[in-house]
Amino acid sequence: MTGAYAPFHEIVVDLEILAENTRRLIQAMRPARLCAVLKNNAYGHGLLECARVIAAQGVEDFAVVNNREIAILRDEGGRLLEQARIWRIRPPLPWELEEALERDWHVIEPVGSLEDAERALSFAAPMPVSVTLDCSMGREGFGVPSHLDDLVQAVRRLGPDRVRGLMSHLANADGDKAALETTHAELDDFDEAFRAVRHWLPDECMTHVGNSAASLRLNRVREDYDMVRCGAILFGEATSNLVALPEGIRPCLRWHSWIAQVRDVPPGARVGYGSRYVAKSEERLATLPVGYADGLKKTLADGAGEVLVRGIRCPVRGGISSSSAVISVAQVPGPPVQAGEEVVLIGEQAGQVQTPDELARMAGTGHLDLQTGIVAPIRYSAVTP
Repeated sequence: MTGAYAPFHEIVVDLEILAENTRRLIQAMRPARLCAVLKNNAYGHGLLECARVIAAQGVEDFAVVNNREIAILRDEGGRLLEQARIWRIRPPLPWELEEALERDWHVIEPVGSLEDAERALSFAAPMPVSVTLDCSMGREGFGVPSHLDDLVQAVRRLGPDRVRGLMSHLANADGDKAALETTHAELDDFDEAFRAVRHWLPDECMTHVGNSAASLRLNRVREDYDMVRCGAILFGEATSNLVALPEGIRPCLRWHSWIAQVRDVPPGARVGYGSRYVAKSEERLATLPVGYADGLKKTLADGAGEVLVRGIRCPVRGGISSSSAVISVAQVPGPPVQAGEEVVLIGEQAGQVQTPDELARMAGTGHLDLQTGIVAPIRYSAVTP
């Protein structure tokens, strides 16, 4: 256990697995270039260390969303990240844009409206931009095909000295067969928009549309466009049960804690606020020093959630408090469970595995929502030479 204070729970990230995942994805995504999406603190894995490892494998493009993330990459990332292309993939606030320019971070900023284009043109030095299309997501970008005239006007005004990319987001790429048909229609709209502005784009303009799911499921995303943006799959996590990961891609995150107290309770004993659990027989319960303020979802209460103790799945008893939770360890064989024993919430223990997706399904949410909400120190394994 490391850090300024003794941890009560922590995330452990295996950087060697991350490095291997990156190398495999670089190969799997060819001929497209791989852009690593590292928003939200690299989906809970820790932005700086993960970015350094990914860059060391040869990745030169990174996508983030806010200025804190950009500052970490540019100011703390070292030589490889100083030279990397950084793409912001959500609209910046005006003061975010001004700060990025003042600090000379060389961010490729999204432009998704005529107003955005005019703002980009208002700066003395040419600001690199990625023109954003709205093919179905409905949250940002020039609507296509409905607003092709605005798109053409913006691209012509910006000129080839500013435009570095043409991009969109896909809304349904991790869905069923019907959703994939919708995704192909979105790509057709993107292609129509590209043809409308191609004359005014520089040769080095990069087209990029594919997210993790689309990059794996649709050949045209890798073959017809210059770059793919992959986030979750870098960390060994599929975005839905319909998305198959390439061979050798593995999860690299483990979330664990330790038992704070063990108690034997009699029949009729009540647990938690509202006495939502009542023991039907004598039962051995263990208290964990982790609650919803630490990222353990309240929806895991009342037996919905399970954790691993000695490789045995142990159910949650009662509600999840802000800083603690109670589990049953009655079914754990061997000597009685004691305070200080490890509890695994995500990851492997004694040959058994609880994946992020499993815990998220128990909580009634997605694994990215779960992971990005964990508030825990992150410890890293070293990358072997």
